[in-house]
Amino acid sequence: MWGRDGKELYYLAEDGMMMAVEVKAGPKFDAGIPKPLFNVRWSGAGYDVGKDGRFLIPVPVEQGGVTLPINVVINWLAGLKK
Repeated sequence: MWGRDGKELYYLAEDGMMMAVEVKAGPKFDAGIPKPLFNVRWSGAGYDVGKDGRFLIPVPVEQGGVTLPINVVINWLAGLKK
């Protein structure tokens, strides 16, 4: 994933470490030394880097074996008119 300023490239290493490497664009691609940022328990879904440099990463949530219900409300807009 490219940083918003185009000066850093972020990737997830095989060991689960989020890495950052500085890059310089030009006639020849020049990459710096990768730096470890933090460890991620990644769910396998995509991730993104915000303009402020913070990461949005979906991670698995452990509920201790408890399955929580999901309520789906259909036609909820009609309920607002009552």
